[in-house]
Amino acid sequence: PPLYHALTAPFVVLAGSELRPEDLWYNHQNSMGHPALSGNENRYVHPHDREGWPWHGYAMAVHLGRLLSTLFGALTVALTWSVAHRVLPRNGEDAWLAGAAAAVVAFNPQFLAVSATFSNDALVTALATASLALLLRIWDGRTDRPTVAGLCLAAGFAPLAKVSGLAVPAFALATLTGLALHRRDPSLLRRVALPLLAVTALVAGWWYVRNASLYGDPTGMSHMLPQSMRRDPNRARWLRGLPAEATGLWYSTWGIFGWFTVMLPTTLYRVISAACAAALVGLAGLVATARPCRPGPRPDVVRLVWLAAWAGLVVVGLLRWMTYAKGAHGRLLFPAVAFLGVALVAGWRAIVPPRVSDRVLAGVVGWLAMALALYALLAVVRPAYS
Repeated sequence: PPLYHALTAPFVVLAGSELRPEDLWYNHQNSMGHPALSGNENRYVHPHDREGWPWHGYAMAVHLGRLLSTLFGALTVALTWSVAHRVLPRNGEDAWLAGAAAAVVAFNPQFLAVSATFSNDALVTALATASLALLLRIWDGRTDRPTVAGLCLAAGFAPLAKVSGLAVPAFALATLTGLALHRRDPSLLRRVALPLLAVTALVAGWWYVRNASLYGDPTGMSHMLPQSMRRDPNRARWLRGLPAEATGLWYSTWGIFGWFTVMLPTTLYRVISAACAAALVGLAGLVATARPCRPGPRPDVVRLVWLAAWAGLVVVGLLRWMTYAKGAHGRLLFPAVAFLGVALVAGWRAIVPPRVSDRVLAGVVGWLAMALALYALLAVVRPAYS
């Protein structure tokens, strides 16, 4: 879909360049897909005279596009805070836990890498997270024009950013329908759902109609994917390899860099997985019992389940993609990255001793997340590409 390309096109013009395939010097010895191999991590050769500082030509254009992605990444972090602020408990006006959830997202090494990449992933992630934040405002009774207009634009443009963005307006419409039924307020559908449907059809529908007309495929996937990217039609063979692919998917949610060429230390993946498992135990206890697991306010369990439903929809979309395309990667789960931050913090809060205050827990989470990001940058990424 063309939205990210349209947004970055002015930067290419500003740089006085074109993005031409012949400008790229392909490294045929690249170890793509084999991160255990050391050396040849770059898919392309980067000559200093063409791409070094001061940037010029296509290198300048790409750096400007990367800056745009970074702005979308920063927006996602801020929106994650907004989502967490309406789901996690607050003591008075403090929102320490919301800050911790934002830190989990902001310092996720893979999220940082995606937010520094010339790619539409940062854009669709920001639009999806914005839709969640605005839906929660409507859930709280805020149906003012800026909120409704923001939701219509965020959810409506998501399918024009990436095909997986089709799930965003679908989930928004399902949420609005549920709220209307629960409140016995059909006018909510007229005031919010119908404008959302109309904006989505107007700003994104034309592209899918065009694909259906040209290729007989509304998503255009049959035309976009080269043969080398398509899945082996032998379904049994694919299923046998699914456990290993699922492991790669999980690792790349936290940090596999380049084109699956640079990994974090295996021990670090185990530590991250153990921390996530501990949070899952806390979440299970939180959802299973109505009694607070610690003094004070508790997270809004209904909204946690709602966020989990969104994450589940993103996972289903990814599994669908994996049935006919190679290259499952954790960045494809990032439209649900707000759920990751909120759920982990809620789970950890449920298992830490009650004497540990929210401020202390948030501080520990924030500092550990920052340490993970710095380690990935200074000890893993920088040595591999210097």
